[in-house]
Amino acid sequence: MPNQSSRRRIPPNTVCYLCGRPIADDEPWNRDHIPPERFFAHVVKVQFNPQLQWLYTHASCNSAYREDEEYAIAVLAGHAKSPVGDAVIDDLRRAIAKGHSRGLLKAIVNAFGTVTGPRGERVFQIETHRIHRFIWKLVRGIYFLELGRVLPEDTPRDIRVITPYNAPTDLPQIPWFPIIRDTEPLARYGNVFDYKWIGQRVDAGIRGHMMALLLWDGIIVLILFHDPTCSCIACFESSDASVSESAPRI
Repeated sequence: MPNQSSRRRIPPNTVCYLCGRPIADDEPWNRDHIPPERFFAHVVKVQFNPQLQWLYTHASCNSAYREDEEYAIAVLAGHAKSPVGDAVIDDLRRAIAKGHSRGLLKAIVNAFGTVTGPRGERVFQIETHRIHRFIWKLVRGIYFLELGRVLPEDTPRDIRVITPYNAPTDLPQIPWFPIIRDTEPLARYGNVFDYKWIGQRVDAGIRGHMMALLLWDGIIVLILFHDPTCSCIACFESSDASVSESAPRI
């Protein structure tokens, strides 16, 4: 975390993209990379030296997601079935060998390559809500970087995680996927991270967004979410009741 002498470099009234409040002079703060630096294995950093964008956050807001972020990256990278995803798992294995990782991550990483399903998928019980919480934080970061506005935590949304094992059966069932698939990528972090994004206005006052993330050249995450300016009945009555987080079939 930056020391207090560097606080003068924060522009006045800088807003934390997670809670939407300005960062006060007496509040600890830090920088959150979008996407997380952990997405990039050591060998990738050495070879490509990716220059990541970042956002200011309250230290407390950012740390509230830390364990879910570590969990989600381990689970998703392990299911990417790609060299860049495997390289992230290799980094985690080395950290575990040095005693730098907690028991949960150790259990996740050790499960890869030991238990497989009928299609060759790596099988173990996952905590879906933790993965979706991390994905939604990532989407909110992208939204703030692109538009300079806070995307509230309780925005109505639908999240679908598609692995290489499920893609042949799951993607044809999503009618809007071909629409966003054929648009230009926006992030351009090689095979590690990319995304596509389409904003739409439809009937009944609904303003929506379609976003597709590509993680480690293997995991596709599809997100539908309402715009904060949406005036549909669902947003007006109760955004919490409208949140759908479809379980990733891993």
